[in-house]
Order: sequence, then structure tokens, then C-alpha cells
Amino acid sequence: MSRELMETLEKLELVISNLYDLDGRAGITDKHYLEEIQSSIDNVLKVKWEVEDKLDDAGGWI
Repeated sequence: MSRELMETLEKLELVISNLYDLDGRAGITDKHYLEEIQSSIDNVLKVKWEVEDKLDDAGGWI
């Protein structure tokens, strides 16, 4: 995989990790807020999986 793509995927992983940390903080009880965090996590994961799928379709890791 090219270094640029690898760095992008690593950044996505960091964003996902940070969102999970927000989601798991004690004291957050606002349902709407928790739904927004989960939606953000889902959107980031979707982009990550799409990038990985496109790389696989192109013959694996570049």
C-alpha cells in the first residue's frame, strides 16, 4: 500500500478510537448525543471499509 494511503487509514483508525472514547465516557446520558457519536463512528468505518475494498479490488495492497 502506498505510504499516503496507509497514513490515511491510520488517521481513520485514530478518529474511530477517539469517537469510541467519547462514546464511552461516563455521564453522557443524552440519547441524541450518543446517536450522533455512533453515526459518526459508522460513517468513518464505512469510508475506511470502502477504501480497503477498492484497494482489494485493485489487486490487494498497493
